[in-house]
Amino acid sequence: MCIRDRNKIEVEDVENVVGTTRKFSVFELNRAIGEKNTLKALYIVSRMIELGEPLQKIIRMIGWYMSIIGRIVFSKSLKKNTDDLRKEIGVAPFYWKNYLKEAENFSEESIKKSFEFLLEADYNSKRSYQNNLTIGTVLVYNLCKLQNK
Repeated sequence: MCIRDRNKIEVEDVENVVGTTRKFSVFELNRAIGEKNTLKALYIVSRMIELGEPLQKIIRMIGWYMSIIGRIVFSKSLKKNTDDLRKEIGVAPFYWKNYLKEAENFSEESIKKSFEFLLEADYNSKRSYQNNLTIGTVLVYNLCKLQNK
């Protein structure tokens, strides 16, 4: 490790020697699910679980995300103003455009199905013989493969 004439070792110095471990967030996972990017979503969820992120937290945060997407999808049939909906939900304008775009990948029927998958994953995480990685990857795969019909 080269720190030259410094007296203090910085984080970057250590990362240069040992490399970095990429820690993904549930927000990146949700975006990949919303974009239907199956490979990316599966990679993110597997890394999160391998790095010790609790599966229950992952399921809960995906549920939160799907509830926002669901409100957008169902509001279309009600002809609700999207800016009013954004304010009602409490989403910052910066993120709203992404939610609207991702909501286009879901139908009312696929939103209903997503909550069935979430319920199944929640149940399995509490009472199943399956390991967390299996439960998480099956959930994410199923959500990414939902059709917008």
